[in-house]
Amino acid sequence: MLCLYVAVMALALVSEDSLLCPVCLSVFTKPVSIPCGHNFCMNCITDYWSTLSVLQCPLCKETFYTRPLLRVNPVIDEMAEKVKKSLQEMLLSSAERAGHEDVLFPSSRHPFLYMNFCLFHKNKE
Repeated sequence: MLCLYVAVMALALVSEDSLLCPVCLSVFTKPVSIPCGHNFCMNCITDYWSTLSVLQCPLCKETFYTRPLLRVNPVIDEMAEKVKKSLQEMLLSSAERAGHEDVLFPSSRHPFLYMNFCLFHKNKE
């Protein structure tokens, strides 16, 4: 039940189309805007482009003939960091209350993915 609570609280803080990267589905890490207006994590879009022969947006498929200059969007970055901090505090508090603080393993690529906690907790219920 704790995982459901964490998920509901996370959804309340983050709207699906505003602060989540459409590639990794996590809160943005180093968010960048590409010329079509879509936003991605810097690593997600550069990795995506490295797999293609033509540079295009993963969402709208707009093609770019030269590699766009990517700069971190400071407004989105600040909002994403605030959400990450709030969610991290909530997750750590919930894990401590449940006695599972040792199962929070951040992803090296996206330091805010804490999927192992919910998978662990789900298996114990």
